[in-house]
Amino acid sequence: MTASDPCFLSVAEAAALIAAKRLSPVELVHSYLARIERLDGALHAYVRVLPDEALAAARAAEAEIAAGHYRGPLHGISRQRERIFRLAFPPARPVAHH
Repeated sequence: MTASDPCFLSVAEAAALIAAKRLSPVELVHSYLARIERLDGALHAYVRVLPDEALAAARAAEAEIAAGHYRGPLHGISRQRERIFRLAFPPARPVAHH
């Protein structure tokens, strides 16, 4: 783990740390937001950043996990990382045979 910057964790690494309660979803989102603020002025990688919504979702996930309601490996992962993961590993689709 890159303790100084959780942004460099893989989705699997971040998910494992969140499940083990060694990384907070809120901490992870704060790291992403700080990185976006620091770099996006030059990169223009984001069309729209929703920090309030991201933090609210992270706080909700953190509360659910703390209450013992862990929903699986993407629970607590920011939606942006989840989208990247889903794009990299799309679900298999049945192939139609003619």
